Amino acid sequence: MTPAATPAVATGVRWNDSGLEPLPWFPFTVAMSNGHGAAAAATARAAERAYWSLARVHGIRPRFTLFILDRDDWPAWAALPAFGVPHRIGDDAIVVGADHDGRAEAAVGTELAHLFEQQAARTTQAPAFQPRMEP
Repeated sequence: MTPAATPAVATGVRWNDSGLEPLPWFPFTVAMSNGHGAAAAATARAAERAYWSLARVHGIRPRFTLFILDRDDWPAWAALPAFGVPHRIGDDAIVVGADHDGRAEAAVGTELAHLFEQQAARTTQAPAFQPRMEP
């Protein structure tokens, strides 16, 4: 498996050697641990609802990967050692635990809001074109 600290997160998941499964049909990449389809789908749907709301507010549609991981996959992909602690890796990945009690669903919106804020700030900090206004 590819550790989270490598550029694999930034460029996307290499599915063949990742040990993770894709969960299609979302406006972002979803990588889930095997056998956690129901929990991953619920978490991804919660993220999608937040995604579209935040996209309207910020006027951007960032690309990122949502990792929904079980205890076995957590050490290989997460940046934090404690299982289940939601967090971001840079501004292009969100990591949550594959739980069946709704904690990840609740936390993913908060992490997504931070990701949007980071990317929106970077977008607005780009130097604007300033035409020379001489008489």
